[in-house]
Amino acid sequence: MQTKPSASDADFVYITLRLSSESNELLTIAAGRSARSKRKEAELRLSLHLKNNELVSSEQLSGHNANLVR
Repeated sequence: MQTKPSASDADFVYITLRLSSESNELLTIAAGRSARSKRKEAELRLSLHLKNNELVSSEQLSGHNANLVR
């Protein structure tokens, strides 16, 4: 018998993303400091960033980050 997903499972989606080696290293360090997994650290940071920051336009980006929107 198939079970119905819990409410908490229904509230999430899974995505795949690409990180630079520098961002991956920073995420690894942050996860180690917080004693969270890299997945949980990335989930928390992305969620907080999206809730607390406005949309960033291409014109506002400079340097390495400008390559991310191309």
